[in-house]
Amino acid sequence: MNKLPLFLLFIFLIFSKINKTFAVDNVPSSSQTAKVTIASNSDTLTINSGITLGNLTTQNRADINEKNDVSVIVNSGGSILSLHNAVQGDDSDDLTVTNSGTIRAAGSKAINLKDTADSTITNNLGGIIRSGTGDSISGEAATGSTITNNGTIYSDDERAINFFSTSTAIVTNNSSGHIYNSNTNEAIKL
Repeated sequence: MNKLPLFLLFIFLIFSKINKTFAVDNVPSSSQTAKVTIASNSDTLTINSGITLGNLTTQNRADINEKNDVSVIVNSGGSILSLHNAVQGDDSDDLTVTNSGTIRAAGSKAINLKDTADSTITNNLGGIIRSGTGDSISGEAATGSTITNNGTIYSDDERAINFFSTSTAIVTNNSSGHIYNSNTNEAIKL
């Protein structure tokens, strides 16, 4: 009796039980108003020069809720724009945001780190993180966040950086960095 078909069936059954998910690189090739929802852990969203994700009238353009080890990269000349929560990282671990372009919310929270753990925000020289009526970077109950600024982080009406409700964060503002607001609130509240 030929055992080859039985052997092939056995191999097929073994490999069909392997569930492997590969990271996805989301790189829009043109500007779009539709939001990008990160589907899996370890995915990357890259916004290149000349590309705009979103606009200032709709919210949650880069939606990373409940995903871990995700990277958002905004290169020089690229933008993520939103009414609120341009980068929404609610309940995510190890979120990394590297900005050399613009991340802006007309309302509150250009970057929302609510309930995140071990997030890293790097705003490079020339990068702008801005909000209109709320905090630019907000971290309610966020732990282990690190923010390094070489660009500009500011808010028109609230705090540039606000971590509260048992949050922990380290903020480094290098010599080329500017962190400020246009109101009477403190610019940074940790």
